[in-house]
Amino acid sequence: MPSVTALVLAAGGSTRFGSPKQLYEIEGEPLVRRAARLAGEAGCRPVIVILGAAAEACRRALTSESVEIVEHPGWREGMGSSMAAGARALLAHPTKTAGVLILLCDQVALTAESLRLLVGAWELDPAGARVSAFADVTGPPVIIPAAWLPDLAALTGDQGARQVLARHAGSVQRHPFPEAAVDLDVPPGTVASSAGSHE
Repeated sequence: MPSVTALVLAAGGSTRFGSPKQLYEIEGEPLVRRAARLAGEAGCRPVIVILGAAAEACRRALTSESVEIVEHPGWREGMGSSMAAGARALLAHPTKTAGVLILLCDQVALTAESLRLLVGAWELDPAGARVSAFADVTGPPVIIPAAWLPDLAALTGDQGARQVLARHAGSVQRHPFPEAAVDLDVPPGTVASSAGSHE
């Protein structure tokens, strides 16, 4: 059984960015493809990408990656609903895994190695969760045990995973992850990228 599968959340409308953030390129690579590639290089199988806004263009951007795509028609409801769509897909998936890595496509400083270190830390205590700690806050990437997927599948709106983590607070450990502090909310050169907002 694979240790960890991945959910790449790439369904948002990129309101502040002004165009589909998922398709913004770094060194010629769209962010949605980059996130999926890093998850695969970190050893996650399968890699499931949740699409919503600009879904067809994102599909084309992902043709070179070995991923599974879930189109979420309710993406406008918020990140929680996208996580729920991904959790439902994993609960129905024929490949059963021990844990789920949840990551966003706009954290531009992530590397495959930093994700491998997070997975390795989680494997030391796979009954609980590992959350990324940066700039005195916590956030994604996050790894939760597969046993928590029903909780994730029940999320609605823009709740995110915080309420699931709060429900299991005694089983959540922090993982120092400075690379997670950098996310892209607006085009570079417009306003400085923010830390930890993850639109």
